[in-house]
Amino acid sequence: MDVDSAKWLVFLLCAVCAWTGFFYKLKTLRRSQHDRAFVALLVAFACHGVTFVMALLTFSDAFDKFVGVPNFAVLCMHIFSTAFMGSVLVAIAYWTRPREQAVAQARRWILATIVVETAIIALFISALADVTKRSSHYFMHNAHQPIVMAYLLAFAVFGSIGTFEITRLGISFSSVANSLPWLKHGLRLTALGAAINFLYFMSRVMNVVGVRMGMDPVSWELVPIVLTGVGVPILYLGLTLPSWGPRVSAIPRSMSRYRTFRRLYPLWLAACEASPATTLIPPRPLLLDKIVLSDLSFRINRMAVEIRDAELALRDWFNPRVTEAAERLGRQRGLDGEELRALVDASRFAVALRDKNNARPVNPPGQGLESLALDSRSDEVRYLVKVATAFQRSPIVDQLKHEIGLHDPAR
Repeated sequence: MDVDSAKWLVFLLCAVCAWTGFFYKLKTLRRSQHDRAFVALLVAFACHGVTFVMALLTFSDAFDKFVGVPNFAVLCMHIFSTAFMGSVLVAIAYWTRPREQAVAQARRWILATIVVETAIIALFISALADVTKRSSHYFMHNAHQPIVMAYLLAFAVFGSIGTFEITRLGISFSSVANSLPWLKHGLRLTALGAAINFLYFMSRVMNVVGVRMGMDPVSWELVPIVLTGVGVPILYLGLTLPSWGPRVSAIPRSMSRYRTFRRLYPLWLAACEASPATTLIPPRPLLLDKIVLSDLSFRINRMAVEIRDAELALRDWFNPRVTEAAERLGRQRGLDGEELRALVDASRFAVALRDKNNARPVNPPGQGLESLALDSRSDEVRYLVKVATAFQRSPIVDQLKHEIGLHDPAR
């Protein structure tokens, strides 16, 4: 792969990282608009996104032709890159210092950014007399020009200072963030990404040194490209990890809740049929109910309550013969404890649901229902999952539904 192809792929990857980070943060702008660190970080992501879009060869060539100034896209790229560095340093100032100190430090970084950008613009304009044609590799082709050399040094030195400061602060504060693991990991990744980007800026300084020593910078141009392609994605992982990392930790919990929801669902549907009046949220079409995953904790708790309400509604149809037969068959299968009790409850529920519309109540009102004493709602849900599993899958439940006929107390 040649240098131009590598640059295009790396800059495209970095542009995607920057704009992904920007839009990910943008969705929380309304609640974070008064957080200065957040606003600074949002500005940083936008500036970096523009930087790498400008760096794409096809775009920069078209932009230069549109403006009519050779290498103007290069100037814009470095202006926005410098603004990115200054914005990240402002954000870190607000993260790591008391407010009054942070404001003062942020002002210093903003002033330094403005000074460097002013110098870069002035040097670029001064270099126009010597650099009259567009260069596909501005630094490599023009590093022998004294003004371009000064331009390069101003850009690279500020970037080196900024990335060094980010690395230092990331390492320093990650050591005291033990109570916030995702912040700790984010700071370490940010420090690593900044350190790699520090090497990128050092490689740009080497362009000046190499030219002074009579070397050709083209021979190591692939090095800063690789450093950019590795350092920038790591930097963005670190800067955004504290926001999305906790959601990664929550994935196993969410999957567990979803499994609980799926296992309770058949029993809950039967409960809705038995007692529709006690159902707060009626069942929706099956596919919709299984793919709409919002408020799963609330829905699971409601399902548990409504299943118990349905048991109360069916209590007059509970048949003592079902209880006896389920206990006997369950013990023959080696069941005991909660598993046996869940099988009994599932069998009673299934047969009572079958009999509700076909027979008179078996028991006098208020009798026939014994609830297992459980300590908490989570224990209740865990037990009802066992009942639901037996209700749906146990061959004993199906056997009793077929073998035990309608019970008529008059017989």
